[in-house]
Amino acid sequence: CGADCISQCPGLSMPNPTAPVTPQPTKSPNPPSPTRSPVNVATDNSRVIAYLGNWEFCPSEQQLASYTHIIIAFAVTYQWTVNGNIYDTSCTDEQLPAVPTCGNTYRQDLIDSWRAQGKKVILGFGGAGMGGSWNAPGSGCWEHCFDKGPYLSDQIVSIVSAQNLDGVDLDYEYFYNTQEQQKFLKDMTSSLRTKLDALGAGYELTHAPMDSDVVPGTAYYNILQEHTDQLNFLMPQFYNGITRADVDNFDGVGVKPILAQSVYKDISVGIFGGQQDKVVYGFCLKNLDGTNACEGSVDDTTAVSIVQSMNSYYRCNGGIFFWGADGLRGSVRDLKGGPPAKTAQPTATATPNPTLPPVAATPDPTGSPTVPPTPQPTPDPMVFACKCVFPTPATPEPTKAPTQPPTEDVGNCVCDPEVCTTKYECEGACGGNKCEYPGGTKTCQAI
Repeated sequence: CGADCISQCPGLSMPNPTAPVTPQPTKSPNPPSPTRSPVNVATDNSRVIAYLGNWEFCPSEQQLASYTHIIIAFAVTYQWTVNGNIYDTSCTDEQLPAVPTCGNTYRQDLIDSWRAQGKKVILGFGGAGMGGSWNAPGSGCWEHCFDKGPYLSDQIVSIVSAQNLDGVDLDYEYFYNTQEQQKFLKDMTSSLRTKLDALGAGYELTHAPMDSDVVPGTAYYNILQEHTDQLNFLMPQFYNGITRADVDNFDGVGVKPILAQSVYKDISVGIFGGQQDKVVYGFCLKNLDGTNACEGSVDDTTAVSIVQSMNSYYRCNGGIFFWGADGLRGSVRDLKGGPPAKTAQPTATATPNPTLPPVAATPDPTGSPTVPPTPQPTPDPMVFACKCVFPTPATPEPTKAPTQPPTEDVGNCVCDPEVCTTKYECEGACGGNKCEYPGGTKTCQAI
């Protein structure tokens, strides 16, 4: 993908897998690679993330060419069988089993190859098989783990180190009503962050909550607010929950009364203080035969439409992820425009699809013949996305007239064309102040 945009992104196109077969646990993970080289990937709104079920067929290099992150799903504390999961009631007191990469096999060669191409390879822990809030309370595998947070974080980080991975995704879809459950989420987040940092620089930590679990007022939302500084980004699942963007798109209501745009806004503003690039939009993809893999699963065309709508609100969004057994079919590309980030590095180059042109910018209504590729146009203040910042107040010049006392919410929303160019969002302490830009000011307006 481009350094600052989701473009040229063929998807993960894998054969329809047969019923998953959980590998036999071993007592130790694969040995580490001889050396660990840093991975420089495009960050922020260049993320294109693929979940790879480790029971699925191993994808080809071409199928993963344009992804920036691969999440291996999942490390678990149960044994899968055709008749249902067998929970480990001790929550693996001895050692968490090693995690297959794909095809129910351990492929250190693939992990090292993906990382050599500039991709982050992250270990997913949890998932629906560990228990979900749609089940009866007290019935999930998580129940046996709430007092094992320090032990689990040790084991998870041990696997990350041994298999040369780049971080952890905590995929928790279970209940969080009790103090014990909330403490588990807090302790896991903090301990994983501490132990990943102890391995060295560059390790990433994220959560993948359901959209219903990250609305203001929920305990999970509050926990994430308290641990913002410990997360690299967040990956809410916009499916199986309270939104239906597959029908209502990003900013509409109909099937469900909650806008995906509203949930996204509450996360980016309420949890991350307006940092849109911390929020990755989660898709569930339809199966190749057109059937739904999840409630709210999408096909390629619908995914493109949703991302285009999201971009019109949040040009600096944190990217997208895809979940689905069959993967993406390769038509989600050229979804984001804008200048490249100053520090991001492109990851991989994909062959353009001649049948699907990129999303073009609005043509010049004056009919000018060409637009030079290098000069930067003068930013339009009406479409700036502004940062809320609180500069140190300047010492006022001596004046004979009495000065007005500052209000409690003194601050400026500074329009910065290097940040992004899209609809303006500014709330909280900056709401109602002036948005400064070259040539004048504009009153801050919330979307």
